[in-house]
Formats: sequence, structure tokens, C-alpha cells
Amino acid sequence: MSDKMGNTSGRKEEIICGWSYGMGIREPIDEYVAIGSYCRIRALNIDTFIIKEFPFSILYKRLNLFTIFSIELRKDEDFKKRELAAKRELRKDEDFKKREFAAKRELRKDEDFRKAEAESKKSQRDNLDLRQKERQRELASKRKARKNEDFRKAEADSKKSQRDNSDLRQKERQRELASKREARKKDVFKRNEAEKKKIARQDEEYRKHESKRDFHRKQDCRSNPENLENERLAKQSSRLKNFDKDRSYNQSVKKY
Repeated sequence: MSDKMGNTSGRKEEIICGWSYGMGIREPIDEYVAIGSYCRIRALNIDTFIIKEFPFSILYKRLNLFTIFSIELRKDEDFKKRELAAKRELRKDEDFKKREFAAKRELRKDEDFRKAEAESKKSQRDNLDLRQKERQRELASKRKARKNEDFRKAEADSKKSQRDNSDLRQKERQRELASKREARKKDVFKRNEAEKKKIARQDEEYRKHESKRDFHRKQDCRSNPENLENERLAKQSSRLKNFDKDRSYNQSVKKY
């Protein structure tokens, strides 16, 4: 069989080739498209696609068999990629779109097809109704459970525990920030920070980031007069503090 149909890999592809060979195609089937009373079968031949047409009635008899093989093939990732690529290419073809719409109109004239479509929609509605009923039952069971005093107590305890945990996390965060503030006041910490920054400034990317940050900070200050005023007052306060320190130092020196 593989000699007649070219290279085949695995039993699954051989079966497809065998069926397609019976239909008059010598290559593995990749996709089929129904067009009116004919079915156009897309067959993959090495790196090119070959289109062949057969009466739709012939294919319809073997449709179930083909569907089983299609399901097996679609588990293959390479096949799925090829299939998607082929569909994208087909959608670009205006003639194909027209033929596809015409084929769909023709199919809807078939009573069996309309029945199958109606059954499918009914099944979808039934599934939706089933989900809605399940949701309603779930809500009803919750309402019923909340009437139970023990359940309400357990729910209240759970919420209280969550709030307590939140408060605990906030307190831990505050303690952590306070410890960091205290650490920054120490000379050892300041020296370590200065050393880290000195090492970091040797990196060009860090210097760029730092200069950009300073630039944005200055821009922000210039755009808001209040920021400039606050900065001026802070500098003035700092100068006054330093002046007071110097004066107190001088006075203490004079005493001795």
C-alpha cells in the first residue's frame, strides 16, 4: 500500500492513504470542503496542495469513517499547524468565500442537515439550562445554609480571622519600616549605603538611570511652585540647624 501511495509514516496515515486511494487520491487527506453537490478534497502532496472534486454522495457515505480519522489526525501538532495555515490561505481567496457561502446555503436546503443543526442548538440550550439550574441549586443551598446559626457563626469567625490577619500584616509592615528607619540613622548603615552607591555608579546603566531620575525629579519640582518653596524652606531649616550647631560648639569651646 505504501508503494502505491508514496511514503507513509505509521498505521494511521496508511489507513487515510488507503481510504483516499479508494476515492482516487494518491496522497494523505488534509482537509475537505463541501461545495454544492460536490465535495472538494484537499490532499497534501509533499509541499503542494492538490484539489480534486468528487460527488458529494460518495463522500457522504464514508463521512463517519473520515471523521474518526480526522479526530485522530488533529491530535498531531504538525497537522494542526498545517490545517490552520491552509485555512488562513483559503480565507484570503474571495472566490472560495463565495463558493463556501453558496455551499452553506445549499446544505441548509437539506432536511437532514437542518435537523442535525436544530438538534445541536437544542443540545446547547439544554446544557445552558442545566448550568443555570445547577447555579440556582447552589445559591439555594447557600441561602439554606446561612439560616443555620452554626454556619453563620463559622462564617463570622472566618471573616474576623481574615481581618485579624490583615491587621497583623499591617503591624508587621509598620514594625519593618520603623526598624529600617532606625537602621538608617546608624553611621555603619550610612557607610554601607554610600559604599553600595559608589560601586553601583561605576555601572553606566545605573548612572543613566540615576541622571534620568534626577532630571524627572527636577522637572516635577519646577512644574510645581509649592515643591520649590518646600525645597527652599528645607534648605533654610538645614542651614539654621547647622548654624545653631556651630554656635553651640563655639560657645562650649569658649567656656573652656
